Amino acid sequence: MTQLSYTTFKPLLHQKFKVKLPEVRPELKDVPGFCESKELDIELVEITEKNRDTHDSFSLIFRGPEDTLLPQKSYAVQNDTLGTENIFLVAVGESFEGERDSARKTGYLYQAVFSCLKKKDEASS
Repeated sequence: MTQLSYTTFKPLLHQKFKVKLPEVRPELKDVPGFCESKELDIELVEITEKNRDTHDSFSLIFRGPEDTLLPQKSYAVQNDTLGTENIFLVAVGESFEGERDSARKTGYLYQAVFSCLKKKDEASS
């Protein structure tokens, strides 16, 4: 398993990722927002680093399409550079484009938050 960090994702900003979608029960196919695809394209649009004395943390914001809202859960997320990693995604809002009065929804935003304890020698320096 790859040690994911801020420096892992920084060069991937504005790159496309594919979310592998689980099989859906047939009775759910009539639910609004249902996606028949087995993959969903998302883009990494923001990365924020927050280092503390005892741990390193960072968050990622991805933008997905406007017609599909993913439920909060872990997904296999694939990128050509990174490969495939399991990442817990949480929907945190909607993305809009244009001026306030005429803005149009362009998709949903998803956040992934990572936190890793520093080794003792790193934390004391």
